[in-house]
Amino acid sequence: MLWLNIALAADGTVYAGHYDKHVYALNPDNGNVKWNSSSLAGNPWNPVVAPDGTIYVGTDDYDGMFYALDPLNGNIKWSYKTGGSGAGDSAIYACPAIAADGAIYVGNYYGKFIAFNPDLTVKWQKTIALWARMLASPAIAPDGTIYVGTRDTYKLYALDPGNGSQKWEFTAGYEITSSPLVGSDGTVYVGGCDSKVYALDPANGTKKWEFAAGNWINMPMAMGPDGTVYAVSGYNKTMYALFSSSAGLAGPPWPMFRHDPRHTGRAGSAAPVKKDGTPANSLLLGD
Repeated sequence: MLWLNIALAADGTVYAGHYDKHVYALNPDNGNVKWNSSSLAGNPWNPVVAPDGTIYVGTDDYDGMFYALDPLNGNIKWSYKTGGSGAGDSAIYACPAIAADGAIYVGNYYGKFIAFNPDLTVKWQKTIALWARMLASPAIAPDGTIYVGTRDTYKLYALDPGNGSQKWEFTAGYEITSSPLVGSDGTVYVGGCDSKVYALDPANGTKKWEFAAGNWINMPMAMGPDGTVYAVSGYNKTMYALFSSSAGLAGPPWPMFRHDPRHTGRAGSAAPVKKDGTPANSLLLGD
């Protein structure tokens, strides 16, 4: 059984985490295994791919290990323990996000949010809140602002990319486990387990509007090219299509869950292609 979230390399190679604590690289044409990583500390969730091909992935072990893997053979290039002495369960479930300057952002279950430089040194780190339980993946606006939601504080935070300082926060009525997305006009959209979808002003986090859904909005949202916001409740199995003020999704670096509407999890262009220029992910994602 593979985890649902995979990443796609520029040549279409599929990177998938398995419950056996390995990441697998699969040939997109036939599914054959190119390589599998050595055993990691826990089950790998939500791999992403940097512009240089490096694969970043967190694991669900108590210490919240975060890895950089070599795309040629799956060897561990680097690892970092996001938990620490006295920290509680620091498992990493959320998808990392990669900024325009190559910085990598990741949050763990305990509430720590870390920015890594492209050379894999720590740029900054902060505890957003003890036991914040970050399950939602961060989004990054074109100006570099980072948006991340938490389960236990019911908040969406806007963070400065330079030092992690808080620009503003917005409090929903209940847990935020749905990843935010950023529209072309900068509006930030996020769903909550209070059964609402919110549109927020990027300048200060004030609410532009809210939509009352029939149940928890606990799945990542998407946006169509015309600005339609699509929100899903996994509990009542309903999808909502909402009008918005945005003309579509914001541009790079990482405006939504797993980077783009195809959920490639890859920094850079949205759709991987084969050497002949044809889409490499049509079998997997349904062109």
